[in-house]
Amino acid sequence: MTAPKPRNPDAITLAEAAQLLGLSQIRVTRLRREGLLTRLDGYPSYSRSDVQAFIDNPWINGRQAALVLGVSHNRVCQLAQDEKIPVHQTASGHRVYRLQQLQVVANARRVRLRGERI
Repeated sequence: MTAPKPRNPDAITLAEAAQLLGLSQIRVTRLRREGLLTRLDGYPSYSRSDVQAFIDNPWINGRQAALVLGVSHNRVCQLAQDEKIPVHQTASGHRVYRLQQLQVVANARRVRLRGERI
């Protein structure tokens, strides 16, 4: 007989991930399928640090990104296409953005356009 694999101390179950995120297990599974959460090999199959990173720096859609940047949704799409803002394309083809990355871009834009200090 082979010895059982040691459990990864960072690993959590789907139910634990859903509870931490405040989402249903189905929604967490969809996030994984879209490539926004990573799945570990074996059971339990989610990384606590990955889930915490998702909480601390959430993915947002284009309309939310437009609000953060103070531009139109169409302008966000142009900036993403021109690779002027960081973007991630999900498995289903939707563009999503990391909130903290866009906040850095928005702050730099304010400084450049208005001379504001951060």
